[in-house]
Amino acid sequence: MKNSTNKTYGGNLNTHLNNFLHHKKVKQNKSDKTISTYSHQIDLFYRYLSSISITDITMVTRQVFEDYMATVSHKSPNTTNLIIATVDSMWSYLKDEKVVSENIAENMPRRVVQKCVPKFIKPENVQTLIDKSEEINNANYHSKVRTELAIKMLVSTGLRLSELVNVRHSDIDGTELVVNKGKGNKQRVLPLHPDLVDLIKDYANVKRRYGYSHDTYLFMSRNNKQITELVMYRDIKAMLTSIGREDLSPHKLRATFANILASNEVPLQLIQDLLGHSNFNTTKIYLDLTKKKQEAVNSIDFFGKRNIDEEE
Repeated sequence: MKNSTNKTYGGNLNTHLNNFLHHKKVKQNKSDKTISTYSHQIDLFYRYLSSISITDITMVTRQVFEDYMATVSHKSPNTTNLIIATVDSMWSYLKDEKVVSENIAENMPRRVVQKCVPKFIKPENVQTLIDKSEEINNANYHSKVRTELAIKMLVSTGLRLSELVNVRHSDIDGTELVVNKGKGNKQRVLPLHPDLVDLIKDYANVKRRYGYSHDTYLFMSRNNKQITELVMYRDIKAMLTSIGREDLSPHKLRATFANILASNEVPLQLIQDLLGHSNFNTTKIYLDLTKKKQEAVNSIDFFGKRNIDEEE
């Protein structure tokens, strides 16, 4: 297991971090993104420990951690709560392994996070956003239609950006999409709107025409490799900015999907299931919901039909 940093710390700090990350990855099946977050937060804490000449894990006390938290008190509630949760998780592991005698972050007070109403695009403005794709990503036709399809998929499936860039052609079976790398490495099945299925097929034809791989990942970069989250985020953000909505992001497109469903009186249980906010409890429940999910998505006109394979 590799850290997200190449920095080597003195004493036994690195050894215990590596053991902790290995435990989370192998024993608890945490996602690569979660492991990276753990590694980054502990790395920042370790830098502080190094600055005060602590190289032995047993020398890290509750007071030391409280002093560290005082140095990051200017950060947002979400960030400081993440730091506490990460250290709490690692020191709980170390205590279970009898490496340390106390969990230095146990019962550490969290800061209150104000709940904000998610921003979203009004349904009537979704097509306007899509139409703007012709003004953005004009370096080549493939990148233009790739971003247009990405936006349509986010709006009509509620996928997370990390899930979107990991979609493979083999994950798509008719009008169903199997999300294999969801949050927490959880799998779920999403129904695809018939119009979206046609657009995916059109995009596959575009990729063939331009010589891109069309049998691995759905979204490919210019060098014919899987597109990264950063590049996809940049392209989508550029479109949002072009229509004066700098406050929006790919995640807000996911919120738009939820809002469209809610405004069409789709039951909350179905919306939660489509977004991946709840686990599948039993096969029977999943089977009972499948038909309703497909009907719920099919009944809504997320976007006007348009063949992206036709250049203007």
